[in-house]
Amino acid sequence: AGDPFEVVSPSTGDPLECGVADNVDWDVGAGNVAPTVDIRLSTNGGASFPTLLEGGTANDGSEMVNVPATLSNAARVRIDSVGNVFFNVSTQTEIVDTLDPMALCPANAVVECSLTGGTPANDPQLGPFFSGASATDACDASPAVTDDAPSFFGLGATPVTFTATDDSANDDSCLSQVTVVDTTPPVIICPADITVECTGNCGIDLTDPQLAPFLGGVSATDVCDAAPFVSNDAPAFLPLGDTLVTFTATDDSGNSAQCWATIHVQDTIPPEIDVSVTPEELWPANHKLNLITATVEVSDVCDPNATFELVSITSNEPDNGVGDGNTQGDVQGAAVGTADVSFMLRAERAGGGAGRVYTIVYEARDKSGNTAQAEAQVRVPKSRGK
Repeated sequence: AGDPFEVVSPSTGDPLECGVADNVDWDVGAGNVAPTVDIRLSTNGGASFPTLLEGGTANDGSEMVNVPATLSNAARVRIDSVGNVFFNVSTQTEIVDTLDPMALCPANAVVECSLTGGTPANDPQLGPFFSGASATDACDASPAVTDDAPSFFGLGATPVTFTATDDSANDDSCLSQVTVVDTTPPVIICPADITVECTGNCGIDLTDPQLAPFLGGVSATDVCDAAPFVSNDAPAFLPLGDTLVTFTATDDSGNSAQCWATIHVQDTIPPEIDVSVTPEELWPANHKLNLITATVEVSDVCDPNATFELVSITSNEPDNGVGDGNTQGDVQGAAVGTADVSFMLRAERAGGGAGRVYTIVYEARDKSGNTAQAEAQVRVPKSRGK
């Protein structure tokens, strides 16, 4: 006959591990009760044994069995002899979970900065990153996965720890990383082209108030940088004509964008001219030619080298009129169209007139072609004092 077998393990204080292979050990006695045994599991204190852990295994005292993924504090193992009536039930024990889950981190993520200074954690770009974390566990089909991610990721690399925790409070962690980059250039808006008036030396200084609206009219925005740096390549002095100005906006990450606008410097103000002659009166009216010297003063807001020329010398009487002497060429040595300031005028007037008036006209011209005229007069009176 022989002695029947007895379950040694599991037992009170020697639980089964949930969801993995574990040992069942028994004392086979004389070993001839039955050549093979079935091993069954109860999770309700032995009220029923519905789970077959191993069937028809050799009655050799030890077997590795696959414990189901069910926690229990009232577990028992029963060993049945195959082909005989003998069986044995273990003392009440537990099915426990002492093994950590396995946390599976997502791949490192590189995302674009989407707000000033970084990217919020709820940005859609980070959806695949957070959803990519998972965990496995032998006993818990769905371990909870948490992370320590901040609500906002600044530029650069930020480590994120993911932690998997199973129903038995076993946990495991892994580390991943989010890198926020800024590769998006700013958006720059240039001022409108501007036309300004020349203020001197055939141009205008960049600091002139006329240019303030132009230089201050540029704007720039950036997804990541609240205040991109804006610069321009305008020269300190802008000459007459068009100067193309390049404006550049640069963000904190070195991304830049450019736009262009034109400054047109014009000169619409004519020169100022003042003319005087010496002498202003010829007397006596002796029919002789006299040297006349003109003094011409020219100034211009824009052109420091504005020029002048003699335009004309005219008389209110003909050269050889009635009662003025029998002469011709009352104006001599005058080079019209040049800057001539020295010429000869005849001291002569008609006998029956009110006196002769010579009118000398000069014209000033600046670099932009603006002109102005001024005149002076030389009188030959009818008589002294008139």
